[in-house]
Amino acid sequence: MLKFRIHPPMKSSESDPDDDAMRRLQNGEDRALNELMERWQKPLRAHLYRECGRWVVANEIAQEVFVRIWQGRAGYRGQGKFRSWLFRIARNQMHNMRRKQSRHPEVAWDSVVEPTMPDSTWAEREGKFNQVRDAVSSLPEDLLEAVILAEYERLSLKEVGEVCGCSTRAVEGRLYRAREILKKILGKNLVVHGF
Repeated sequence: MLKFRIHPPMKSSESDPDDDAMRRLQNGEDRALNELMERWQKPLRAHLYRECGRWVVANEIAQEVFVRIWQGRAGYRGQGKFRSWLFRIARNQMHNMRRKQSRHPEVAWDSVVEPTMPDSTWAEREGKFNQVRDAVSSLPEDLLEAVILAEYERLSLKEVGEVCGCSTRAVEGRLYRAREILKKILGKNLVVHGF
């Protein structure tokens, strides 16, 4: 007699410790969430910082992401990579934060407090860094997200597609358009490592 499974089984714990932790979390072992937080909090906060440019906001959103993981633990099926699911939740929380900010804008402290002037070498490096950061930040949101996930987070094109909810070809198109825009903004003389 043939037996069919309606849902594919989750991966074994040897292949993915994140899936194992999620399975344990689903079974009531709350400390499994601590393992996930220890493993993913730093990379997640760094990703969110690159998205929003403020550590306080990045920390707040990262905490909310882990709350959402705990709340949504019963719905996790392990059918994709945990990392993709995590960044998808982070993406949604970032969108929520941006909507909130658009309704209630804040003044950035770095625009109020005048920084001290570093030496000329530091100023030159900082100038180039700021130029690249500003150029990348000026990209449309869908292109910015693809660049951050692919270039900074080093997600594969497939994983970027899973996070963004689009195909691999769409991700390739977004990265191509982002490169073209950055070339126009930064000029041909400025080389951006890995991009």
